[in-house]
Amino acid sequence: MARHPDNEVVPGMLIFRIESSVMYFNAEYIRQAVLTQVRARESLRVAIGDLSSSPYVDVSGARMLSKLKDELSPAASSFASPRRAPTCAICCALRV
Repeated sequence: MARHPDNEVVPGMLIFRIESSVMYFNAEYIRQAVLTQVRARESLRVAIGDLSSSPYVDVSGARMLSKLKDELSPAASSFASPRRAPTCAICCALRV
């Protein structure tokens, strides 16, 4: 919101885009950044993660996304990723 003040806040919804590869060295940072945003919202119902800007997801990144999906389940009734990283066959195997 700070970078795009014209964006509209939708109550109960978190939409985030990961703009880098998701790999072993940044997976935990990304997870913590998303969880910080989740904690800042009241009554989260839906979380949408856009991975279209993530050119690569390694095994550690896929495991983190799977864990994040599980962690968001109590807070958000739905977690979706409308577009996956091009090389994210691992995510598909883990059903992220």
